[in-house]
Amino acid sequence: MAQNDYLQKHLSPKTEAWLQTQGIQTEPYDRMDDELVRANIQWGVGGGLEWDRYRLQSGYDFGLNNLVRQKRVADQHMWEWGWYVSFSYKF
Repeated sequence: MAQNDYLQKHLSPKTEAWLQTQGIQTEPYDRMDDELVRANIQWGVGGGLEWDRYRLQSGYDFGLNNLVRQKRVADQHMWEWGWYVSFSYKF
């Protein structure tokens, strides 16, 4: 699977000028090219209920690796964490 991640900023003219002096790109660009890591390793916990042909599941995924490839700030981290709920019916 592949995904592009475009970042757009809505900034005041003064903030945008300051960011440009710091070398931070303010135009939309694909962050996956050089800023973010494409591989994501996660650990998940969850549970569910099954009755007859119905199944309800829920869980939480914890990101284990930092997705930031090139840090803009010394202590910059980004982990992909997420909650999910699914419902299914077995035919």
